[in-house]
Parts: sequence; C-alpha cells; structure tokens
Amino acid sequence: MSIEIRNILYASDLGDSSKYAFEFAALEASKHNAKVTFLNVVEPPSHSAETIFGNLSDKNAFQTMRQEGLQRIKALIEQRIDKLSHSTAVSLQQKPEARIEEGHAAETIIEVADEIGADLIIVGSRSRTHSTLERFFVGSTAQNVVQLSAIPVLIIPIPVEN
Repeated sequence: MSIEIRNILYASDLGDSSKYAFEFAALEASKHNAKVTFLNVVEPPSHSAETIFGNLSDKNAFQTMRQEGLQRIKALIEQRIDKLSHSTAVSLQQKPEARIEEGHAAETIIEVADEIGADLIIVGSRSRTHSTLERFFVGSTAQNVVQLSAIPVLIIPIPVEN
C-alpha cells in the first residue's frame, strides 16, 4: 500500500518561530509535489467581549471590525507566506494558499483538513514551555489535533530561543 500526499494543511499561530515548522511543510510538499494550505485559527470573541462591544457600539459596527481584523490577519499570512517561501531553501511548485478561520484551534484545524481533503496535517508545538499542570488541564493544540485526527499529523517541536 502506498501513501500519497497531495494536500498538506500547515496550521500556524503566526509566531516568529513559525518559519521552522513552515520549512518542514515546504520540504514535505516538495517531496510529494503537494499543495500546502497555510491556516491560522483565531479564537472567537468571548460572550463578555461581545456584550461589552455591543453596549459601546451597534452590532453591525462590531461585525465590521471583526471582519476587517480577519482581513488584516489574512494579509499578514500572505506576507508571511511570501517571506517564508523566499527564505527557505526548498522550492515549492505551488504557492501555499492562505486561510484564516474563526473557532477553537484543534477542532477548526480538523474541520479544515476534512474540508480540503488534507492527507497530512503539520503543526508546530512549543509544549516544552508549558508547565506539567498547564498541559494537564489545557493540553496543547498539537496534542488535541493528534487525538482528533483521522489522518497523519506531523508535530514539529519548535526550538526554544534564548
């Protein structure tokens, strides 16, 4: 049985260290001549935040601000893709698609992977920086994705920068 990787979902929090994990995504895409979708998931606003903004302005203004914010993040992702694509030694056949979604990180990553027919999910993990107690109660996005995913997940440990 041969495993074919045609579509890779790379999920990133847009941190400065995302270049390291992106290089792995680019390498895998290059090896398999696969497409990469670069996903950033934004947590939805809390009920309290919606209430506060709702009291300070009308609902349409709040929705407009949210949409404008999401568009700015998507533009940032596209700039990051261009910068990372030019700074990595790996040449990609196809420019990665920029995508931003609102939701809870792990669940949204799985939903997008299903939607685009991803064969592999790549996520970076800084879990070594969390305390044992934090990992027990909260867990990491990468760990949650592994638990929820029906397809392979490649977790890239992000080096700790001093």
